[in-house]
Amino acid sequence: MPLTISIDEWDKSLVLSRKKRNALYDDIKASIREKGLDHAPVITKMPSQDAYVILDGGNTRLQILKELYQETGDKKFYYINCIFSPW
Repeated sequence: MPLTISIDEWDKSLVLSRKKRNALYDDIKASIREKGLDHAPVITKMPSQDAYVILDGGNTRLQILKELYQETGDKKFYYINCIFSPW
């Protein structure tokens, strides 16, 4: 089901969490700045949790979106079109 959420409603995923910064971080950030996300993230909400998490990781994308919104104030980095999948 399509759903638009803000980056404030999206939390870091603890599944497949990186131990260090993604080596391609700067390239990913430049790509998102230029053309946005390549695809709508698939999100879910675990029972008893308030925030959504991305099903396939997503911590790098979340951090970049937060940085880009802070740097630019552009709402295209704040509101994200997602696909919701029930837990």
